[in-house]
Order: sequence, then structure tokens, then C-alpha cells
Amino acid sequence: MIRQVLIAGMLYLGLGCGSSTGSVSQGELVFDLAHNTERSKIIKETTAVLQLNNYTIEYSDLNRERAALQTYWRTTTQTVVHDTVVRQVVLRDRAILHITPRGRSTVVTNVYLMVNATLEFELQAQNENGGAWEPVSPPQRFTQLYASIVKDIRNRMLKYRYEL
Repeated sequence: MIRQVLIAGMLYLGLGCGSSTGSVSQGELVFDLAHNTERSKIIKETTAVLQLNNYTIEYSDLNRERAALQTYWRTTTQTVVHDTVVRQVVLRDRAILHITPRGRSTVVTNVYLMVNATLEFELQAQNENGGAWEPVSPPQRFTQLYASIVKDIRNRMLKYRYEL
């Protein structure tokens, strides 16, 4: 019963809404950042923008083949009101920069300098008992934040003449 009230309240607040700027799947948003960009530049600019938006970088590794950057979870509380029942919902989110190699710089070093980059956001809500975290679709304020972050990274990549 309480879980149903929580879910209904989350839907009431817009946690069940999708985004027109990315693909929503089980509470995750994935945005294309750049095609055929240099690995070091996309990691540098993504790191800067995420830090400006209060994300703390867990790791950033130029040598990783797929997930080149990941942030720690950020935790926030949101008030949910449904049928005069007021609940506090604990949400957490993080960002992961995924890169896909496009071509080697040299056969000797076997390093992929050119990559395609996507930024994935994960959003989860803690269940009523304070136990397990479950993926949720982001509310409008989160989708706006994510779209703003992606736009900022894309704008920063324009100085290197990279466009999506």
C-alpha cells in the first residue's frame, strides 16, 4: 500500500515523465555528445561541466575503452504529496561518459584517439524502508538539468570544431 502511494506520488510529481532530448529507459537518460572527437578533449570538457554542476568525479581514465568517466552518486530529497499524504523521497543520480573507439592513432601504440561519446545519467529512488535503490524516470527538473549539461558540453566542444 505504501509503495503504491509512493509510486503514485512520484507519477504525480512528474517522475514518470520522459524526455524529448534523450532516450529514457528504466530511469536512465543517454545523450549523444560528439562523433569522431578526440578522447582527451571530450573527457576534459565533460569533467569541467559536471564539476560545475556539483558532480564529483569518481574516476576519469583516458585509457579505458568504454566508460571513461564516472561520477559519485549525488543524493537529494524530494517531497511527494498525494491525497494529503506527504512523503520524502530520496533520489540519487550520477553521470557516466561512454566512449566508443573510432580509429587508432598508430599501430604501434594501439591507442584509439578518435571516439564517439555519449553521456548517460542514472536516477534511482530509495524504497520506503530505506533499503534498495530502484531506477525511476526523471522528473522535469532533472531532465532540464541533464539537457543543460549536455548542451554546455556540446558548446564547449565547438571550440575544437566538433559538432554532433
